[in-house]
This record gives sequence, C-alpha cells and structure tokens, in this order.
Amino acid sequence: MPYPMDIELLDGIITALMAAAATSRARTLGAGISGATALGCLCGLVYPLIREAFLHGQPGMAMALRAMPDDALIGALGGLSAMQIAGGRGHAIFFWLDSAAMGFAGSLGCALAIPDLGIVGALVVGMATALSPGFVRDVAMGDIAMLVENNWYVAAVFIGSISCICLLIIAPAMFPADPILEHAAMIAIFAGSCVTILLRRMRGYVEH
Repeated sequence: MPYPMDIELLDGIITALMAAAATSRARTLGAGISGATALGCLCGLVYPLIREAFLHGQPGMAMALRAMPDDALIGALGGLSAMQIAGGRGHAIFFWLDSAAMGFAGSLGCALAIPDLGIVGALVVGMATALSPGFVRDVAMGDIAMLVENNWYVAAVFIGSISCICLLIIAPAMFPADPILEHAAMIAIFAGSCVTILLRRMRGYVEH
C-alpha cells in the first residue's frame, strides 16, 4: 500500500510538523530538552499510526513505523531549534506549527480515505488524524486538551476538512477537461489546509 512519491513527501513533512509543534509546546510549558524531544517524536508518530489504523490496519501501521521515525525525530529537533531561536516568541512558533500540522493532516487524511470510506468516513479519518497528536501532547503535559478548551481548535479542522472533501468531489465534475485537475487531490489538500490555518489565525490565536 505504498503511496505516490508526492504523498509520501507531504506525509513526512506533516509528521515533522506534528513533532515540532509538540516539542515547542512542551518547551513553552517548561519541559526539559530530552522530555520535549521524546514527546515530539511520540506525537509525530501518532499522526500516521492513527490514520493507517483506519485505512489499512496493522500492515499500514507497520509501514508507518518503518517510514516515519526519522521524520518525527527531525521535526522534534527542528522544534527545539526553533524555540531556541524564537526566544520570547515561542508561543507564536507553536501556534503556526500546530495550525499547519493540523490543517495538512486533516486534509490529507480526507483525501486518502474518501475513495474507500466515503464522505463521512473520510471526515472521521481526517479529524482523528489531525486532532489525536495534539490531544496526546496536551494530556502528556498535564494541560487541558485544546480540542475541548479552545472553541476554534476543532471547528477550524472540521471546516478545512469539509472544504477539502468538497473540492475532491466537485472540482473534477465541474471542470473535467482542465489539465490542472490531474493534480486535483493535492490542490484540495492544500486548499483545505489553508482554510484551517486561516480560520485559526482569524479566531484561534486570541483564544490561545
């Protein structure tokens, strides 16, 4: 069940973003370097493991464990470096890393799931893969999970995922001859991600 190269590349980037977001959050709340790195690696791996559990079961999870640890470690170390450089702007670093990771994770999960699971199943997969790493991160840090504390944390992912699904369904039917739609799935993933990030920027930043 290998994915196309562009999907694999995006998957690795999302894993790294998830890990970096968790590491930066942990450091913001006072965690040590080794603990923050370990938490970042864990949260980075939670993302592909949850998705593959839905889509391909144990073989998919094994594939993720073979392919993703390096990306998770790179992301965790990148999060540490970003926090070192950011100084007092650590909260903003976390916000953007977390928003991008959730947006792309939710949209990619929807795009991969919709052929086999349909609209509702794709939405469930997208939401689960986007929100689970943050839930693990917050619980591990003894913090209130943002998905229940922040009004727009879940709503932004939901609307972004719905936007991705709508593009996946509507665009090929409306513009069947448009050559750009050869890459319709990737366009939908990026569009859904941008919606999530924009909504969190408009509403979520103040609430953090």
